[in-house]
Amino acid sequence: MKYKPLEMDRFFHFLNNFQKWTYLVIAPGSSIAHMISEKHDTETIRQWLTRWKIDIGSQIQEFTSVQSLALMAAAVISFTQFSSIQRYIEECFKILNGREFELPLCFIINDVAHFMKNVSTWKPIKDLKSSMSRKFFLQLYALIMQSTSLNEAREIIKSILIVFGVSPTDGMKICENECTDERTIVEEKRLQLRKAIAGAPNHILDLENEIFNEHLNEEELCQNNTVKESEDNLLHFSDEILHNISFKTWAQSILLECGELIEDGDHENAQYIPTVIPFILKSLELLTLWSNVMCKAFKFPVKLASSSASEASFNNVKHMIFKELPCRVDDFIQNHLDSLDGAMILYEANELESRKNQFNTMENIDGLMKKSNEKSTNKTIRNNFIAFEDTPITFSDNSLPSVVFEKINDDEIVAVENWRGKGEVKSTKEKQTYFSNDSNALYVDLNSRINKKSLGVILNGSSKKMKCRIINNNKIELLNTFAFDTLVQLFACATTDSIQFGKYIFDEKKSGLFFELLRCITKNGVTNKVYDLRVNILYHIFPHDELLRSIVRVGCHCHIREMVNKVLNEVIMADEIHRCSNDQCQRPMKTVPLTCIPYSSHTEDFGDLQVQIDDLIKSKSNLCNFNNCECLWTIETVLKNHILIEVSSIPEVEAVYGDVICSLESIPTRITIINTLFILRGTAVFIGKRSAARTSLGHYVAIVLRNDGHWEEYDDFKHKPVPISKLKKCGVQILLYTKENQEP
Repeated sequence: MKYKPLEMDRFFHFLNNFQKWTYLVIAPGSSIAHMISEKHDTETIRQWLTRWKIDIGSQIQEFTSVQSLALMAAAVISFTQFSSIQRYIEECFKILNGREFELPLCFIINDVAHFMKNVSTWKPIKDLKSSMSRKFFLQLYALIMQSTSLNEAREIIKSILIVFGVSPTDGMKICENECTDERTIVEEKRLQLRKAIAGAPNHILDLENEIFNEHLNEEELCQNNTVKESEDNLLHFSDEILHNISFKTWAQSILLECGELIEDGDHENAQYIPTVIPFILKSLELLTLWSNVMCKAFKFPVKLASSSASEASFNNVKHMIFKELPCRVDDFIQNHLDSLDGAMILYEANELESRKNQFNTMENIDGLMKKSNEKSTNKTIRNNFIAFEDTPITFSDNSLPSVVFEKINDDEIVAVENWRGKGEVKSTKEKQTYFSNDSNALYVDLNSRINKKSLGVILNGSSKKMKCRIINNNKIELLNTFAFDTLVQLFACATTDSIQFGKYIFDEKKSGLFFELLRCITKNGVTNKVYDLRVNILYHIFPHDELLRSIVRVGCHCHIREMVNKVLNEVIMADEIHRCSNDQCQRPMKTVPLTCIPYSSHTEDFGDLQVQIDDLIKSKSNLCNFNNCECLWTIETVLKNHILIEVSSIPEVEAVYGDVICSLESIPTRITIINTLFILRGTAVFIGKRSAARTSLGHYVAIVLRNDGHWEEYDDFKHKPVPISKLKKCGVQILLYTKENQEP
């Protein structure tokens, strides 16, 4: 059945009545009905805005809108002296280059949320497989939006084009088919951008270390109708060139300059998406409309223009007020106005109550202080409570003083029923946006073309869902495998997130069951083969009890340091080389493999971690004395691809050996040992009561720092990894760091 529209005469009759109703009831003189019924093109919107400007009787200083050409063009025509957006942008370009100009009467700027939404829908950005690269690109565009000078924006744009647009390779430079120790410009620019996102804006400058002055004098900004910005804001073009140049040609000149800087690198650039270049160039044609580069010229405070408040209000209208849609237009307007009236009544009531409470609180405090000073100096008042000091006070009639009674009565009045916590005010965490400083940008692995790999969780051998594994016709049942599972999860996540450590684990020269297990879980997730390998490893390490029907029970409960010594004999973190400096000395040289190094903390943080590790790793020497040898016997530590640190706490006040209870964010994410950078990959956490000898029963979980900067908990009694806050406090016992390329 097709919808049959209203006949024209009935439609015009309805529209005429609606216009009369809105004029007489809602807003006399407004054009609400016209705005709803008419075509939304530039000319129509211009008429509405012009009429509105006439009604308010003043000049509009700032206009924020979505990035709609019709709306922006209408605003330019209505609120400025220019006849088109193109003329407005051309005049802004003259201002930014210090030429003679005519300052627009109104500052036109786009809503940041709407513009970022448009950027996120660009096809090349949507097609990116790596969510980290996509987030990185959007954070860079947020940097452009926050730029307050043309040179600052230019350097960011140049870096974006180099990283995402023109260079297919990055890494170390290749000269004459040989890899050098010098980084490509892509690596340099990416590092600068990452530091800028983390909150260091001076790192967005180009390789010539140009410095822009962020503290321009407002008095020097406009003088004799000419903006005299600092020299870094000037694009040094001749007047003849500037007469013909525009933002379009300016952007193309940046692209040509970037093309001349391409260098050959030793591996592919994971952010290389040349199809995004046309989108970038197109957006730069309207740079002054969506960035802060014109704020200084208009003498406006640097801010991000957003209509999020009105958008939230409309969302409330759409989903809370009008639950039953569709509805008639007149019903929509009437209900909307009623909701606004109700919101204002609630706001006024809350404001009045707040002022009343504040007044009563101040009045009570003043009155109590006055009475206290008059009666006794032994009475003090803190936070509306009365504390009686030194002299005890009794009441013969067993009645409370009026002040105390009033306090109790006030508490009863404001008391809130808190059944099952429903009355608690929920604390809201500030939402992270693309415009917020993100320190994780320094640590995420942007070389990966895909998202972080979600690894499964190895179930504990004591889990109800675990079946016996068969070895030599025996049914093997494992118990309490949490220590082993924790180590596997730590190393598996490090293998996935670190390219360099992953190459070490997948090296064909490395053999052993633990290496095979890590390769299997990294490539295929948690499969039956993973459980078979676990049984093969633990069956030959721990004692077992033979039960009936060929069932063999293996108890795997132990301290995690003991598990490290039993399992990681093949995964060595360093070699300790003992030798004499005299080649003729008969004392034999020996190599001691290290699987873990100790660290003892006397505080609740890791402030001295770097110092203690340096002391343990540094070379040591003493007199050899072997067969009267007078040369030096040296002990040198040669690091490999990771460091495993056993953490313990020995408080200074009591010599009790225990765990370090600390928040995850207090753990150093980077340490440098012998000029080598190591990055934190995760920690083994003990859950339970621990005795001084650390032999009590408990449970271990792996808490890993993924390459996107977020923490995940791997508990072998749960089926999925659980994201956790960096503020969570844990009993840390093992730290895992992996070797990475050193950044400048």
